[in-house]
Amino acid sequence: MSDTLKTITPKTIVHDLITAYPFLVQEFTDAYPKFSHLKNPAVRAVMARVATLERAAGMAGVPVSKLMQDIAGIIKRRTGEEVTLDVTEIRKLQGENRLLDGDTEKGA
Repeated sequence: MSDTLKTITPKTIVHDLITAYPFLVQEFTDAYPKFSHLKNPAVRAVMARVATLERAAGMAGVPVSKLMQDIAGIIKRRTGEEVTLDVTEIRKLQGENRLLDGDTEKGA
């Protein structure tokens, strides 16, 4: 795993994740049908390079914290690696943008 991906934030670039964890392409499309375009290498090459998890969550219609938790769970299940979620950034988004519709992280 790349050092930059030990922590996932809403600003994490989708391309960075799927480069480090190629299995996430299939996992994303299975869990979130709106990500089916990621199966197309040409689309993936363009969109994934600029899309953040925050933007991807908005496209999928899920809270970014849920998407991040799902990704961390998938990575743990598939590789055994622990990924930290940046709850500070999630709280900042909640306070400034109200993007998470009241979704909060527990225990942080």
